[in-house]
Amino acid sequence: MIRPLEVARYRYRGVTRHRRSGRWEAHIWVKATGKQIYLGGYELEEHAAEAYDVAALKCKGKRGKTNFPISKYVDLMSFM
Repeated sequence: MIRPLEVARYRYRGVTRHRRSGRWEAHIWVKATGKQIYLGGYELEEHAAEAYDVAALKCKGKRGKTNFPISKYVDLMSFM
């Protein structure tokens, strides 16, 4: 029997679940290099989403799409 391809839908941008370990992983695509960067594995999906947000703000600035409001990262913006 042929099964249709299942498209994984996750709650947060840049976050996937590792098949074997079940941990949440964060990745971001950097357009300048054309490569995907691994941001780490996390126990909680929200932590992986925050890692993506910080990387998006660092790479793309305020125009980058984030999972949470940018106001959550105001304190970090001064270091970027």
